[in-house]
Amino acid sequence: MRSVFLLGVFIVIVCAGASTPFVFGMGYIWVDLFSPSKVSYSILTEIPIALVMAAGCIGTYLVMDRKSPPKFNIITFLLILFALWITFTTFRAALPGHAWIKWDFAFKAVTFSIFLPYLFRTRVQLEAMLLAIVVSLSGTFMTFGVKTLMTGGGYSMNLGLLSGNSGLAEGSTLAMVVACSIPFQIYLMRHSLIFPKHWIVKLGFLGFQACSLLTILGTHARTGLISLGVLAMVYWWLAANKIRNALIVLVAAAAALSVADDSWLDRMSTVTEYNTETSALGRIVVWKWTWDYVQDNPLGGGFGVYRLSRYTQTIINEDGEEELYEVAGKAFHSAYFEVLGEHGYLGLALYLLIILLAVLSLRKTKKKTRDVPELTWARDLSTAVMTAILVHMAGSSFIGVAFQPFIYYYVAIAISLDQYVRRVYEPQKAGRGSRKSQLKNSRKAV
Repeated sequence: MRSVFLLGVFIVIVCAGASTPFVFGMGYIWVDLFSPSKVSYSILTEIPIALVMAAGCIGTYLVMDRKSPPKFNIITFLLILFALWITFTTFRAALPGHAWIKWDFAFKAVTFSIFLPYLFRTRVQLEAMLLAIVVSLSGTFMTFGVKTLMTGGGYSMNLGLLSGNSGLAEGSTLAMVVACSIPFQIYLMRHSLIFPKHWIVKLGFLGFQACSLLTILGTHARTGLISLGVLAMVYWWLAANKIRNALIVLVAAAAALSVADDSWLDRMSTVTEYNTETSALGRIVVWKWTWDYVQDNPLGGGFGVYRLSRYTQTIINEDGEEELYEVAGKAFHSAYFEVLGEHGYLGLALYLLIILLAVLSLRKTKKKTRDVPELTWARDLSTAVMTAILVHMAGSSFIGVAFQPFIYYYVAIAISLDQYVRRVYEPQKAGRGSRKSQLKNSRKAV
């Protein structure tokens, strides 16, 4: 039954996308995040659905939807440069067999983010992109959240639809990505044009947010706790009534702690015990190895170079005695050390610069739309995307997700939003009724 339902969704997307290219873009995001070929038991497992969606995006755009394309900008240029650079480092990779496997999906993640602003250009289209992200994730966090409520969750437990230990099947990654999606859920609840203003719609989004929080806690991932903490801090900082919001956060935290089981509390308590907890210590050890490696290899070692890592560190065992702890072939467990080790100083500089410029673009958009009531939604969307980026940057400090698609979606939204506001917002000019023009363009561009 699941396979038939997912096949039906696939057919609907293909049929709708044939006349509306951005629907194919939504379909690509669905394939990227929901992974229907892994969730389905049959049928879709035999269809190259990612290829179909990508070909549909490009083909239908070229044939029928090339009006008002985004202008070439510095972020797009850096994304192209970054894609070329990771290709160059792959050609000279220390482990080419492993490198080209990862290059395949990493290159797609970077380059497709360049194309997304061509598909999502209006307010409704941007909202559709957010819905594609949230709904695709909901298949996992709704299932995970409900099961957490029933069982209490647990570390390394696959309570979602996906199995394995990579992507959204990995607890730390899932917790961080779901935390990043909460600002989008709140934005959609407040500003959706696709859904009517109705209490049932609001209740549905509140249910999404509740299951998101349950999923983050249910993974027992310390990355999730850090991501949630950063999210709470950002919302507190942005709040007009900081005292009230601080009290809400404290009450929510107390409620969560009151129902948390001992295993969750025990795992969270190891956050600062880096010299006794082997998982945290392993991260520090491989980070040291990475730093030493790039001193001799400033261009990086290509994808998968962490497999060469060898390092020893002193650890305090359960008896309080010192012993040597050896790490061999441990993954980077940090997006920043991942890029540094695989693509060197230039790769890391490009990666960070892309994110920085996206944030600056969003801040500029927020400032530009602050006093334009018709663009309140754009101001709030820029805040939501900035929040998601900040949460991602904090969480990805401890997991290797530099080439997962999430951050590139946020960058693409930043580009699209900037281009939209540039297109519909006209600065006041001498002798012209700019206010009237703003209203006219804003309505036309929806």
